[in-house]
Amino acid sequence: MNGSDQMPQLIDYIIALTNLYGIVPKNRVQTIYNQQHTAPVTEEELQLILDNLPSTLEKAFVVAYQDYFVHEFIIEERLFDELMLQKGRKPYHVPEKEKLLLYIDESYFEKTPQYHRLLKYIKKHFISNDEKAEWLCDDIQLIGQVDRNMQDVMYQFDRRQIEFKDINQLNDIIQLVKELFNATRIWENNGYTPNELFEKFEKPGLDEGSLSTLELHPSFVQTPSNAHKIGRNDPCPCGSGKKYKKCCLGKVGM
Repeated sequence: MNGSDQMPQLIDYIIALTNLYGIVPKNRVQTIYNQQHTAPVTEEELQLILDNLPSTLEKAFVVAYQDYFVHEFIIEERLFDELMLQKGRKPYHVPEKEKLLLYIDESYFEKTPQYHRLLKYIKKHFISNDEKAEWLCDDIQLIGQVDRNMQDVMYQFDRRQIEFKDINQLNDIIQLVKELFNATRIWENNGYTPNELFEKFEKPGLDEGSLSTLELHPSFVQTPSNAHKIGRNDPCPCGSGKKYKKCCLGKVGM
């Protein structure tokens, strides 16, 4: 890297890659940065940043841990080892430069067709106010990025005092949320969506030594269009282990 002129660009890359991956090793930052710039950065320069973390990174919730740049949330919640296991040998999704730098904004996410389908359904059936409907969808999107817990999704409806009129409406929401989650870029997939990894590895057939199905889909997976409808005595889709009639059915006032 030539002098200090490129330091702000490198800092931007570290922030964006940390937001996209959660955990990013310094050599991965070096590889991606050098692929997208003519003036290369050295491993020594990145090590210097790790050893003397600039305040710009601290303000962006990036911390140094061993040879990694890590999102502060992961360290505070003691999730580093667990997330590294989940990442396994998965490849890294590397957007082109312009799209990658959108991730400098920690709140940025791609508003996919799945997001817009969920938003359209919520506006039609629950919330007519555009801004409030987007807030709900954004909260659900965040759950998809963090832990994909259906019980947390149900809570977002419950705290807004939104009630489902029947089981079909609830099933519609569950299906739309699953589709959204499968199209969401997540840390444990190194920025890939579950759908993308399915297309990349599972759909063509896994060769010996390739990623396992469990590695690709630790949570929600592809949901067939003829998915089983939930009955009152079926296990609750939130994953609590209780029967549906004794869990979320009662919570949403049906």
